[in-house]
Amino acid sequence: MVDHLRQRRGRSPGPRLGHRARLDRRPGRPQPDQYIPGGRELSHPSRNRDECRQHRRSRKQSRRFDDQCHGCSAPPLQASRGVRRRFASRIVHLVRNVKRRGRRLRRLALESADRAALDSRFERAGWRAGVSISGASRGFWMRRVIAATGFATLLAMIGGSASVSADSSRPDLKNYQHVFVIMMENTGYDALIGNPNAPWTNTAATTYGLATNYTGVTHPSQPNYIAVTSGSINGVKNDNDTTINFPNIVDQVEGSGRTWKGYMQSLSLCTTKLDHACGNQLYERKHNPFVSYQNVQSNPARMANIVDLAQLDSDLTSGNVPSYSFIAPDQCNDMHGRAGPSSDPCRFANVQGPGGLIATGDAFLSKWVGKIMASPAWNGNSVIFVTWDESDFTGSPTHFGFGDTSGCCDAEPGNGGGHVVTIVISHSNHSAVTSDVAYNHYSILRTIQDGWQLGCLGFTCDTANVPAMGALTGPQG
Repeated sequence: MVDHLRQRRGRSPGPRLGHRARLDRRPGRPQPDQYIPGGRELSHPSRNRDECRQHRRSRKQSRRFDDQCHGCSAPPLQASRGVRRRFASRIVHLVRNVKRRGRRLRRLALESADRAALDSRFERAGWRAGVSISGASRGFWMRRVIAATGFATLLAMIGGSASVSADSSRPDLKNYQHVFVIMMENTGYDALIGNPNAPWTNTAATTYGLATNYTGVTHPSQPNYIAVTSGSINGVKNDNDTTINFPNIVDQVEGSGRTWKGYMQSLSLCTTKLDHACGNQLYERKHNPFVSYQNVQSNPARMANIVDLAQLDSDLTSGNVPSYSFIAPDQCNDMHGRAGPSSDPCRFANVQGPGGLIATGDAFLSKWVGKIMASPAWNGNSVIFVTWDESDFTGSPTHFGFGDTSGCCDAEPGNGGGHVVTIVISHSNHSAVTSDVAYNHYSILRTIQDGWQLGCLGFTCDTANVPAMGALTGPQG
């Protein structure tokens, strides 16, 4: 009956061919099992398509398709609407499972994702729905799921990994509201702990977090300031004015949408912010790391964030405190001192005693830490790091006159910055705690980077040798 109808319509009798088979039977096109000089026998078109599917499943290169089977460059068959719906429902099911977990997943600034894990999970979802997922469609569905759940949730869904500076499951991971770094000068651990001229420092050491095995990165001062803001001394080995072109904490803080300021005491006495020293050596550029970065020097908006310490008073009162604050006292208040006559209370030799450099610096800390902790900015997981750049000046004939060269954590062997006090005051950790883990200035930077998921810089990428200070900042909050 079918052949009769086909004859009436002017068609030859025989089995009805599909669209692709009819195309394959066009005049002049090589037929199945036909010998082609210099070529090879062609398999049947249906078998040929099966071979192509196998090649695609194995994810070979498109060139390989053309070499191994005829017609592989033809577009793949599209999945039916019902199949696509089944795949979509499978993805929705995965997303709902993630949301039902109820975990608080913090925002991740990821450097890269485990693409293989993503591919595998999406292919598995497609297989269960009965459809093979191409690269293009897989990317489409990834974008849909990421838009719905966020990238951190997607990683949790696939059980994959990410190349980041901190593990989101770690107990020391914190999303700090405000970070304050106060850098003091040239005073060793033993010169402070137990010293009656430093009452605030000793009280804080037994009230908050104390790192008992903390060292500077090197000698003299300036490289330590570069280290704590860029993760390396980046070739800076003295206190001379310098300009370097390296990524730094400013790039990371701004890149994450946060704000920063450098509060430099006595900076207002300078004609320009690039001056070497101002106010009879009260302000010294070597204690201001930000002006040494080329991408700060050349950016007026960034230079505007380097202000005199007096600005911190009004910022604390108004609540307009940046996310990251770096505080550098002048040389009369940072325990450093300056060259001066015997009548000058800030002279180098006036270290001990009620009016000495240690007592003056300790009073500075008591005043400003107290103001910070009494302000609206002291909330949530805010944290204050109080540290000293390097140990005491001893007049040693080597290492710029500094006798203690102990160090750790990727500092140059035999050229560390010496044993110093570092106190960590955390708003979310109200108990006294000490840690004898070996830390240095890279550890402060890494702790901030981990808390804000900023990635790493320089030696903070060496997580095996540069530990974060989570034991002192307190549990996740």
